[in-house]
Amino acid sequence: MKPLIRRVLTHRLQQILGVLLLVIVTSYCTPSENQTEIMELSPDETYLVDSYLAVREASDLYSVNVLISDSSFAALDSTIDTLRIANTIRELNSDPDRWVLVFRSIEEKRRSRKDADEESQGSEQRR
Repeated sequence: MKPLIRRVLTHRLQQILGVLLLVIVTSYCTPSENQTEIMELSPDETYLVDSYLAVREASDLYSVNVLISDSSFAALDSTIDTLRIANTIRELNSDPDRWVLVFRSIEEKRRSRKDADEESQGSEQRR
């Protein structure tokens, strides 16, 4: 059962990445006067970003520790609202420029988490 959950979540992750790539490419081809004003993320878009990052972290753990990764996927399977994510993706597809904002948010959060991890590791090494 656990490998099935991991495959489903990984497949969903690959779909999201594919859509993000497509949206980014098309957004750069769109004249700037036609782009909608970029605002803050909606609560649903924030949920999508946070869910994506949680799945990504669980996936990254797989190469380090399979048991912890499986347990993370099991926890995500019971907590992530896939219907909410599907509806959010549908809404984003109706306004593709919003995908750029979502992608930027993912990158910013990944970068800030990575910086925080490096900072905490650096402080632990100094002790």
